[in-house]
Amino acid sequence: MSPSEETPAEQRAGWAAGEEIAAWRPYNREVYWNAFATGRRAILTHEDTTYADWVGARVDLHLICASREAFNRFWLHEVEPAYMPRNWLRWAADTVQEDMKVTNGNPIDAQHASYLPDCDAFLTADKNFVRVLDRIAEQAPAPVGKAHRVTPAAHNSIVDAIETTLRTL
Repeated sequence: MSPSEETPAEQRAGWAAGEEIAAWRPYNREVYWNAFATGRRAILTHEDTTYADWVGARVDLHLICASREAFNRFWLHEVEPAYMPRNWLRWAADTVQEDMKVTNGNPIDAQHASYLPDCDAFLTADKNFVRVLDRIAEQAPAPVGKAHRVTPAAHNSIVDAIETTLRTL
């Protein structure tokens, strides 16, 4: 993707007109820029500061956000994709979900997708989420666990449903 005339000036800083960038990069740039901005203002707004707390324990957020252009260049050009599979997975899950029904679980599903490199199998009762995970697994930048649907209604308990699903693997 490349910036358009509709792209806000602060997001274009450090990004040459017509320059093609992998779509996960500007997505994550904005996720982190907004998270770090939240961390800086949360004392007044009481917003969630999870990302800012996590990164701020190791990085000076005021310093990293001192220049929007430098921040943009970092995310658009310097971040090594091999070290960011979880960020790619969250972007991919969020992007694929845009073609499906939007529910209040979508942001949580995208977050869960980032854990796929840690497992061999991922169990969920959500058939649409299995479709999302199957689609992103095809292009994932790292090996990911296979998604499997658990059908609790067909069993006496959720434990039975999980055990049945695991036996089919």
